[in-house]
Amino acid sequence: ELLRMVHVQSVQQLDKLQSDIDALVTKQQTAWTELIAWDASTASKHTVVRQDSIPNGIAPKYTYKQLAEQGSSSSAFNAHSFYDFNEYLPQLLLLAHEIDDAFHASVQRIFGIDKRTKTARLSTADGDGGDIDGVVHYMRGPVKLMARAKSKAENDYFAQQYPTSACVLDLNRCLLVFNDIATLLYALNLFTTKVSHEQGSNIIDIVR
Repeated sequence: ELLRMVHVQSVQQLDKLQSDIDALVTKQQTAWTELIAWDASTASKHTVVRQDSIPNGIAPKYTYKQLAEQGSSSSAFNAHSFYDFNEYLPQLLLLAHEIDDAFHASVQRIFGIDKRTKTARLSTADGDGGDIDGVVHYMRGPVKLMARAKSKAENDYFAQQYPTSACVLDLNRCLLVFNDIATLLYALNLFTTKVSHEQGSNIIDIVR
């Protein structure tokens, strides 16, 4: 009975969410059409983005060939995986913790987030003369945990070249909540414009 009640409430919540989204889409159809066509890849300066290939990134201490030549008396030991997840990945996480405050300060500066309320108003006064008058709510997120980063490298990027941990890019995170579709679209364009014109402080590129 409890499971049935949970299922019913879940369905009701999803139906309400869909109804709210449909209402927003109907009200802001033009913005919705632009939003679903928006592509972050067009704003990036790089075609391949990895932690070991970006400017000032972390290069692995050993190449794939060097680890292969070292060998091991145990067939169960994988030198590449061991180094990847036990030495290289911890380096990435250590750096992520070191730059975390700078990352969040940059995000807040781009959108003009108020330090007390953690919100900002995005209006036509900020940009290109559109009819935008919305609000963005900023929430700080934690640095990705070691276990989650390792799982992502192993499962999502197992087919990528060594070190696979270099493909994990979202170690520093935050959440931005917008009150409507037009404000979200405006914020995306504002963000890409500032970063592309080197006005993003410590944020220097958009990768996806």
